[in-house]
Amino acid sequence: QRRLESNERERHRMHLLNDAFQELREVIPHVRSGRKLSKIETLTLARNFIKALTNVV
Repeated sequence: QRRLESNERERHRMHLLNDAFQELREVIPHVRSGRKLSKIETLTLARNFIKALTNVV
C-alpha cells in the first residue's frame, strides 16, 4: 500500500514538473521546429533569454 501511494505521489510530481516545463516552452522565444524542446533545451533557452533581458536592462 505504501509503495502504491509513493508511486502515485511521484507520478503526480512528474506531471506537475512536465506541466511547468510546457508552460515555460510556451513563453520563451524559440524557432518552432515542429518538435517539442527537450528539458535541457528548454532550460538553456530560458537561461539565455533571461541573460539577454538582463543585458537590455
